[in-house]
Amino acid sequence: MLFWSLPVEESSFCPGEWIYCAAPEPRCDEVTDSALVELDARGLECPMPLLQAKRALNGMRPGQRLQVLATDQGSVRDFRVFAQQSGHLLLASEEADGVYRYLLQKS
Repeated sequence: MLFWSLPVEESSFCPGEWIYCAAPEPRCDEVTDSALVELDARGLECPMPLLQAKRALNGMRPGQRLQVLATDQGSVRDFRVFAQQSGHLLLASEEADGVYRYLLQKS
C-alpha cells in the first residue's frame, strides 16, 4: 500500500510531546555511492525512527539511498513531511503486515 495521498496537517513531525533518548548511531561508514544503507527502526516510537534516519542521512553522500523499516504508524506522515522539508527524495513508502518501509535518496 502506498501512502502518497495523505494530507500534510502541520509542519511538526510528531504532534505532542517529544521524547529524547540515547540510541545507537546507525553506521554509514565505508559504503559506496551506490550502496543501500539499511536502518531497522522497528519497535521504536515517534520520533526515534525519523531521528535515526536523519542521523544516518547526515553520514551519507549525495545520491546514496537509505531504506528504513519502522512499525510506528505516525512515521508515514513524518517521513513524507521530512522529505519535503529537507529536499531528500522519498522514493518509496509502503506498508506490509504492520511494517512500514521507506526508501530515501540523499540530496
